[in-house]
Amino acid sequence: MLVNRNKKIIFVRIPKTACTSIGVALLNSNQGWENIHCYINQSVNTYHLGTHALNNYSEFKDYEIVGVSRNPWERMVSMISFYWARTLEIIKNPMDWSDEDVSWGKQKNIQILNQGFKEFLKYDHEATRTCCSWISDEYSARWFRFEKLDELENYFEVELPVINATAHLKYTEYYDDEAIEIVRKIHEKDIIRFNYSYAQ
Repeated sequence: MLVNRNKKIIFVRIPKTACTSIGVALLNSNQGWENIHCYINQSVNTYHLGTHALNNYSEFKDYEIVGVSRNPWERMVSMISFYWARTLEIIKNPMDWSDEDVSWGKQKNIQILNQGFKEFLKYDHEATRTCCSWISDEYSARWFRFEKLDELENYFEVELPVINATAHLKYTEYYDDEAIEIVRKIHEKDIIRFNYSYAQ
């Protein structure tokens, strides 16, 4: 997560919603943005954290929380494509990564290859979390849509670089009726809240 104490705003990095591009733009904007360092399981984490990590930080209770939503069918294709590309990169160049990253990369690569897309959707619960799950209802949240990032750029007064973009075909190429319904069920809250539909 990123915080701007002057503006009293927190940006939550939700995976595969352009969060890396947004984070870089904010940190380079000279507007006073910085990482929030939260202790999770006795280690410092600053990146993909939901608002649950703020429970012990009363300083932020009145801050506005900003997040980005994305069509869940498209987001899940982007997620598994990113995992596949990143794990291959780790396997190819293990010396460039920590032992923990290498272990994760090998296990995730095998999991994706063995199980396939539908099993990934069903059982990789951390990767397939809804956007809504990253920001609890107790916080006042301002949501932007991945499909309209120009609105976020105007709000933050930044220009987003293209970083971590995942190469894949149009997301609808990867779905059959069963996979469509899996995502519809798991991401029902996002679909209802943000009015998403398949092939939107």
